[in-house]
Amino acid sequence: MIFFNASVTLPKISALFFYARVFNTKNRSLRIQLWILGALAGGWLFSVTVVSIFQCDPIHRAWDTTIPGKCINGFRFYAATAALSCTIDIWILVIPVPLILGLNSSLRRRIYLLVAFFLTYSVIVVSIGRLIATIQIIPTYAEDMTWRMPIYMYWALMESSLSVISISVPNAIALVKHLKGHARRTTTGTGKSSKFTASYQLNDSQNYTSIRGGGTSIGENSENQELVGAGEQDPESGVGDIRILTKIRVH
Repeated sequence: MIFFNASVTLPKISALFFYARVFNTKNRSLRIQLWILGALAGGWLFSVTVVSIFQCDPIHRAWDTTIPGKCINGFRFYAATAALSCTIDIWILVIPVPLILGLNSSLRRRIYLLVAFFLTYSVIVVSIGRLIATIQIIPTYAEDMTWRMPIYMYWALMESSLSVISISVPNAIALVKHLKGHARRTTTGTGKSSKFTASYQLNDSQNYTSIRGGGTSIGENSENQELVGAGEQDPESGVGDIRILTKIRVH
């Protein structure tokens, strides 16, 4: 239970950091909402963790019901935590709506951004499903726990897994684009390097520099013509890219 509570709360806090990074943090209303939601999410995690540990007296009666003692009302606890978690999810989901609608861009692009944010936080659907399952199942789960509880656990496990996956979508897309761009630069750079080596010949004499390409000579003999650097590999560029610094006057 402790790990489950953390798995559905930390993605919420991650979403708040994501909003603070993407949108203008000078927006006072947004900043206040982010602080309030962060406090609610953190308070929710702290409170449900404490209650989960001390839900029974003695503590080990939570997993050994044969021991004399008493426990809290499970239905009220599960329903309250699920309802508050769902409320926080809905609030987090609607935060970017007025900000995106207020952008100075086309309607099509604004709708696209809204859909992208909704998909990023699509865990709200499972959060609502867990709330419904809690209301329907928990009141009767004591009759036969092994038969009733698995349905609730399915929703709970889907919510925790989908929370981590959905909030990671923006970073995952950025990572894929970065890897594809790096692979493209590597391929293109290697091709350029081979073509350069095959087609061009650099001739450097004492006071004459020429670049010959396909038999055509560019430039004339001049003391001011100098090939400053040739074949230097730029560490920031892709493999095979060659940056040549020249000081050549073309007539």
